[in-house]
Amino acid sequence: MAWWSRSTDIPKLKARRNVEGLITALKSGESNVIRVEAARALGEVKDPQAVSALVDVLGERCVTQTLTLEAIQTLREKGKLLSILRAGLG
Repeated sequence: MAWWSRSTDIPKLKARRNVEGLITALKSGESNVIRVEAARALGEVKDPQAVSALVDVLGERCVTQTLTLEAIQTLREKGKLLSILRAGLG
């Protein structure tokens, strides 16, 4: 188990603004539920570090539709989605 698994309390990580912990949870392959919750929390924390972690999720081969949609929604809310799409299509 990863160190954050003992306290996979995403609301607690969010309340503490523990962006590194949320990114670790997002990148974890242990639970898609945790990953989706972490993506959502990263959007609510509004930390710029979250953008690259969310973009990385979009590049994964075996990501669930729910996680993909949550990452897209979070990037859209951060105002980053359009610039990422333009860069990718550029």
